Amino acid sequence: GAYRINCTGGSSQLNFVGFQNDDGEIILNIINNGGDTECKISWKGEMAVQKLNAHSITTLKWQV
Repeated sequence: GAYRINCTGGSSQLNFVGFQNDDGEIILNIINNGGDTECKISWKGEMAVQKLNAHSITTLKWQV
Protein backbone atom coordinates (compact mmCIF):
# COMPACT_ATOMS: atom_id res chain seq x y z
CA GLY A 1 0.00 0.00 0.00
CA ALA A 2 0.93 3.65 -0.19
CA TYR A 3 2.49 5.54 2.67
CA ARG A 4 2.55 9.26 3.41
CA ILE A 5 5.79 11.12 2.68
CA ASN A 6 7.09 14.42 4.04
CA CYS A 7 6.19 17.58 2.11
CA THR A 8 6.99 21.17 3.07
CA GLY A 9 5.60 24.55 2.03
CA GLY A 10 2.08 25.58 1.25
CA SER A 11 0.03 28.66 2.01
CA SER A 12 -3.28 29.64 3.57
CA GLN A 13 -4.86 28.96 0.15
CA LEU A 14 -3.10 25.66 -0.68
CA ASN A 15 -3.05 22.39 1.22
CA PHE A 16 -1.20 19.30 0.03
CA VAL A 17 -0.20 15.77 0.92
CA GLY A 18 2.25 13.35 -0.69
CA PHE A 19 2.28 9.55 -0.88
CA GLN A 20 4.66 6.92 -2.20
CA ASN A 21 3.37 3.62 -3.55
CA ASP A 22 5.16 0.29 -3.14
CA ASP A 23 6.41 0.53 -6.76
CA GLY A 24 8.13 3.88 -5.97
CA GLU A 25 5.52 6.04 -7.71
CA ILE A 26 5.00 9.38 -5.94
CA ILE A 27 1.60 11.09 -5.75
CA LEU A 28 1.03 14.72 -4.73
CA ASN A 29 -2.51 15.94 -4.04
CA ILE A 30 -2.94 19.73 -3.99
CA ILE A 31 -6.14 21.35 -2.70
CA ASN A 32 -6.70 24.95 -3.79
CA ASN A 33 -9.14 26.66 -1.43
CA GLY A 34 -9.00 30.02 -3.24
CA GLY A 35 -8.92 31.57 -6.69
CA ASP A 36 -6.91 30.59 -9.78
CA THR A 37 -3.22 30.45 -8.91
CA GLU A 38 0.10 28.81 -9.73
CA CYS A 39 2.10 26.48 -7.52
CA LYS A 40 5.87 25.87 -7.71
CA ILE A 41 6.83 22.26 -7.04
CA SER A 42 10.46 21.31 -6.39
CA TRP A 43 11.74 17.75 -6.25
CA LYS A 44 15.25 16.32 -6.62
CA GLY A 45 16.68 19.56 -7.99
CA GLU A 46 13.92 20.04 -10.58
CA MET A 47 11.09 22.58 -10.44
CA ALA A 48 7.73 22.71 -12.17
CA VAL A 49 4.99 25.34 -12.12
CA GLN A 50 1.47 23.95 -12.00
CA LYS A 51 -1.57 26.09 -12.76
CA LEU A 52 -4.41 25.45 -10.31
CA ASN A 53 -8.05 26.28 -10.98
CA ALA A 54 -10.09 28.01 -8.30
CA HIS A 55 -11.43 25.68 -5.59
CA SER A 56 -9.90 22.58 -7.14
CA ILE A 57 -8.07 19.36 -6.29
CA THR A 58 -5.08 18.51 -8.48
CA THR A 59 -3.22 15.18 -8.45
CA LEU A 60 0.32 14.90 -9.80
CA LYS A 61 2.16 11.62 -10.32
CA TRP A 62 5.87 10.78 -10.78
CA GLN A 63 7.34 7.47 -11.82
CA VAL A 64 10.70 6.97 -10.11
